[in-house]
Amino acid sequence: MLDKIKTKEEIEKKRKKNHIFIGTIMILLLVVSTAGYSLMGNSGTNQGASSVKQNGFEFFYEDGLWKTEINGGIFNFQFLPEEVLDVPVTGFYDLNNYINQPLYFVGTNQGNAEVLINLQKYVSRYQGACIDSSDCEGNLPLKDCSNNLIIFEEGNETLVQQNGLCVYLTGDPIKSADAFLYKLLGVN
Repeated sequence: MLDKIKTKEEIEKKRKKNHIFIGTIMILLLVVSTAGYSLMGNSGTNQGASSVKQNGFEFFYEDGLWKTEINGGIFNFQFLPEEVLDVPVTGFYDLNNYINQPLYFVGTNQGNAEVLINLQKYVSRYQGACIDSSDCEGNLPLKDCSNNLIIFEEGNETLVQQNGLCVYLTGDPIKSADAFLYKLLGVN
């Protein structure tokens, strides 16, 4: 069977029709996949849920953090309260001790950011500090436990201890920071 010989206009018309059809399919695929992704919400997070209730607080998973409202303020955590229950926290912690007071950090790690993201709105200022002049690098002030001082220490066990106004966060800096913050805010 012989195909009909087509003119240049007929070939061009058919090619345009095919391009429009393929373009429409591609646009439809983009719209449907975007809508499907947006409807999935946070169900694809590694936490398995977009919101949970623990210790009387509702936590929402957003932007990689668990967020909750406490006394009218929004607080952010990487761990839920139940995920830090195995972290021993000793001492008496009161948020009022930090309000309009300077906050000093000994040691730089991810735990600093975890504390600051939550306490920055309460403290008057924050900066690095030293507790021992022999280990002090740079122009950092020398502070003791009569100041609000958060000291990050390495260790095999994650724990939180208090000595005066010094808070020692040992082991995993983020997990110990969250355990400290939950205790400070009255969640755990």
